[in-house]
Amino acid sequence: MLAYTIRASIKDADGFKAIASEMSAQVEADEPGTQAYQWFFSRDGSSGMIYEQFENSEAFLTHLENLEPAMERFMATLDIEGVFAFGEIDDAAKAALDGFGAVYGDMVAGFMRG
Repeated sequence: MLAYTIRASIKDADGFKAIASEMSAQVEADEPGTQAYQWFFSRDGSSGMIYEQFENSEAFLTHLENLEPAMERFMATLDIEGVFAFGEIDDAAKAALDGFGAVYGDMVAGFMRG
């Protein structure tokens, strides 16, 4: 499993919501290796958070490839403040995440129920 959160300040609230809907529908339809893909928007509209979880690094890299055509529009809606990644991350996935300034973490304690 590979997962990360993206914390962002929102520059274009309507654009953020629109691309969230478009990208979510595409990911749900075309990416069985994406286990979670959730976008959150602060109540005051100033910030957002995205949580993504993948079966493995290969599924994550497929995700990036599939959404590459929409990345310019996506990036125009926000300023990334931080990316926190965790799980089993291979070198290729780490290189891609490094491009977003990712910080990497290891689990200290906890569990997830299925």
